Amino acid sequence: MIRAAAGRLASVMPDVETRVRLERVAQHLPRQPRPRRLAKTRLPSRSSRWQSLYDLSQDVLRGFGGAYDPEHVRGPGFVLRTWPAWEHLITSAAKRVFGVSNVASQPPQRLGRRLSSGKPSDVYVYPDLVVSEDLADRIRRVVVDAKYKGQTGTKTRNISSADLYEALAFARATDVDE
Repeated sequence: MIRAAAGRLASVMPDVETRVRLERVAQHLPRQPRPRRLAKTRLPSRSSRWQSLYDLSQDVLRGFGGAYDPEHVRGPGFVLRTWPAWEHLITSAAKRVFGVSNVASQPPQRLGRRLSSGKPSDVYVYPDLVVSEDLADRIRRVVVDAKYKGQTGTKTRNISSADLYEALAFARATDVDE
């Protein structure tokens, strides 16, 4: 059951790394005939740790996870891409707090120019949000980069160098110094 489900998912998986992993799982599991009926089955107690994967495999083989067809959706739940969902949540919250007109979502910001094959071209960065707030004496602008990366299990809570450089580029391009 698990081998058949891994093979089915691998055949429709657009992400190459995930597809290769699924194919590897399918290759390492022994070949067995696929059951004719996909009825709910309780595994023996010695195999109980495999029950949730077995149930999920049955759902995949029933068509609950092979490919998304909006006209024939039969599966429970949905697939969520984490980073767009997180970015949308942060954007929605900022618009609600600061007002739609004060929040720019992924505005192109000119960072500088570069020469490529002797030709100059502008270089742009795209922060997730630029929030403007009208204070009594000035307008304050804040750059928001909606990070969703978890740090569960890590001893240190450092910001990666890549994220720091990205934040510096956003700050420089938007002329924000706070």
